[in-house]
Amino acid sequence: MLVQVALSLLMLMGFTVFVIDYGVIWVARGQAQNAADAGALAGAVARAFEDRATPPAVGGAAWTAAVDTAVRNTVWGRQPVVGDPIFSWDGQPCPPGIGGRCARVNVFRNVENGNALPVLLGGLLGVVSQGVRATATARTAMGTTTNCLKPWAVADKWIERRSGNTVRNAPWTPSEQFDKWTKVKGNNVQYQPTTSQDLYVRPTPGSVGTGFTPGNDLGLQLVLMPGTDGGPHGDYPSGWFVKLDLPCPQSGGGACYRNNISGCNGINYSIGEVLTVDNTPGNKVGPTEQGIGDLLAKDDGARWVKDNPASVWVPGSPQPGRVSGSRYGTSPRVVPVALMDIDVYLADSPNGKETVTIANMMGFFVEGTCAQAKDRNIVLETHSVEACKGNHAKAKIIGRLTPIPGLIITTDPSPISEESSFMSVIQLVR
Repeated sequence: MLVQVALSLLMLMGFTVFVIDYGVIWVARGQAQNAADAGALAGAVARAFEDRATPPAVGGAAWTAAVDTAVRNTVWGRQPVVGDPIFSWDGQPCPPGIGGRCARVNVFRNVENGNALPVLLGGLLGVVSQGVRATATARTAMGTTTNCLKPWAVADKWIERRSGNTVRNAPWTPSEQFDKWTKVKGNNVQYQPTTSQDLYVRPTPGSVGTGFTPGNDLGLQLVLMPGTDGGPHGDYPSGWFVKLDLPCPQSGGGACYRNNISGCNGINYSIGEVLTVDNTPGNKVGPTEQGIGDLLAKDDGARWVKDNPASVWVPGSPQPGRVSGSRYGTSPRVVPVALMDIDVYLADSPNGKETVTIANMMGFFVEGTCAQAKDRNIVLETHSVEACKGNHAKAKIIGRLTPIPGLIITTDPSPISEESSFMSVIQLVR
């Protein structure tokens, strides 16, 4: 009888150890996985929108975001030990079958790292330590689609070969105009010889072409100019855009244009898609001013801050900075804008084609219109001061090129390269 009681007590004790100490492991395992997931996602987000160095530096924004986020997620009441984040650019690939750029975070709470989980009753059965570990991988993939496109198709960047009638080979600047086509008696005529024409090459999966890229143009201040006003620099200046005829669920005309500036129509638009141009006369100055005002009011405290406040724009070099003071994770003033092949557009007719093809999309932090620059204390680069001169200051939009979240809605290969892509999608893949 005593033997049976002893065996029963031993079994009960073993079951109690299993329930309590193994329960600690299971709870801690879930917490460790949450910490690893959070760290990997934070590293991927920072890699997409802040730290685009290749490879990301130890102690840089992506590395710091991954580690700091992971350790803020406690495991059974204590901070875990987080191994150095492993980025796919360090020679560690993404998991098999997964494309993009990956960040992997490993989290530990075990005896090997000096932070073992507590053993509550296991000592009765000789268990002296227990621990958990977790790993997670997140990827930064190219986005190719947005559901919040603004009603502008902006001329993408080109190679500068001439300035008006002067042939020259110089770096592109925001003060240049596209000198391949000029109007003669109402017709678009090419400059001669053709080897001296400004050259645009659209991005492809294997090439960045000549267009804007995050690596070269991050933080560039650009003034978007409506298509019927060439501004002070000629017919087709940098930042020149045509209006897009995007639909609106509940409005039309100028009200639709205003609503598409200030909000989203929810329709998916992808790189490579053909869009209809709004060829109605005028620059929609009123709807632009109203739409930009509505957009600014959504996040009025947001400002663009340069990493180096004293920096000035240099051709071919990024001018890193970020949105500061926003009430949102991504400010609603960071908007997707279509980039177009201006050469193809102008080649069709004296007044341009009826449609444009989206060659790429850029993120654009809207600072305001030229008419608002003084009242809003917008810091204008020298080239932007020049661009804001002339007519229609209320329809000229000042902003900064920046990365932006995007969407993936197809399994088809991307029509552009990663180096050209401003849009990113963050996904937890393991």
